[in-house]
Amino acid sequence: MQLIIRHRQLSSIHENSQTEGVGNEVRQRASKDLANNLNLAMVTIYTFVLFFCCFGCYKGEKPGNKVFSPTTGSATG
Repeated sequence: MQLIIRHRQLSSIHENSQTEGVGNEVRQRASKDLANNLNLAMVTIYTFVLFFCCFGCYKGEKPGNKVFSPTTGSATG
């Protein structure tokens, strides 16, 4: 009788450790997916900003060309 009870206790401990392992694995996988999604979002944002600043500005001018010109006194360059 005691042998059956001990076996049940050991099997329940083993099942608990297995479910904890699965829970940890799912948590780790979710955190990796979240990190990958954040990295992808940051790369996308930086790519868009870089593309916009280099190629997509108004009238094809780069942002650095808008400086104050001392000869004309205008801020358009």
